[in-house]
Amino acid sequence: MLYLIGLGLGDAADITVKGLEAVRRCSRVYLEAYTSVLTVGKEALEEYYGKQLILADRDLVEQGAEEILKDADVVDVAFLVVGDPFGATTHSDLVLRAVNAGIPYRVIHNASIMNAVGCCGLQVRHTPEHTPDAGPGPGPGSGSGSSVVFSCQSELRGLTPRPPPPRSHLLLMKLIKLMLLSSVNASC
Repeated sequence: MLYLIGLGLGDAADITVKGLEAVRRCSRVYLEAYTSVLTVGKEALEEYYGKQLILADRDLVEQGAEEILKDADVVDVAFLVVGDPFGATTHSDLVLRAVNAGIPYRVIHNASIMNAVGCCGLQVRHTPEHTPDAGPGPGPGSGSGSSVVFSCQSELRGLTPRPPPPRSHLLLMKLIKLMLLSSVNASC
């Protein structure tokens, strides 16, 4: 079995319980080391997980995927990714290679950079009443559409609300929402 395991965004303890249990069962554990920045050292991860990690650089993952998948049909192999496993297309390619080779796989998701929006004091949500380009009342242009809006969390806490974000932020959030929806649909 090939496990693609998200490590989250912080330190070694951000791995999920499911992810940690899978890592500890695996014969080989690869640490993807090129699409995201590790916030802790490899040694700290090895100590916390109780496993030796094999660094997987771009060449190994893209050109030597066979090495990662070797014997994964008879032993458990983990592929660890900072954030969520499907944050990069290379990881999807690894899954496709496993499927083509008849190797079963399992994805264990974790927090991704998209979840870090909250760390900035922002929130992704649909709120027609906060859509700047919305007109009054129901119907087109009223904000009753599917706009995704960054709204300030301070507003949710009863503090002084900030004005709605500029239109450029709304467009960016629409793009991010589309990316998230396509990612969720593809991995479920």
